[in-house]
Amino acid sequence: MEDKKVKLKHIYFDPDNLRYDFDFNFTKVDSTRIKNKSHQLQAQKKLSKDIKGLIKSIVYNDFLYNERIITKKIDDDSYVVVE
Repeated sequence: MEDKKVKLKHIYFDPDNLRYDFDFNFTKVDSTRIKNKSHQLQAQKKLSKDIKGLIKSIVYNDFLYNERIITKKIDDDSYVVVE
């Protein structure tokens, strides 16, 4: 694993992340379609439920720099958030 700075415009939500939705009966999105706008909007909509909690946590605890965002490369310059 390597540390690398990646521009936000190259990072995408994982539409299959179970933190967004505990429905285990879904059809997994193929990695070639993760960047699809409809998949990203769907993931963002599910994630928006937890944004207020995340904001409160950052305000209360400050941003924890040792908590890295873990991504997986999906093409030459794009990454999907894993953790």
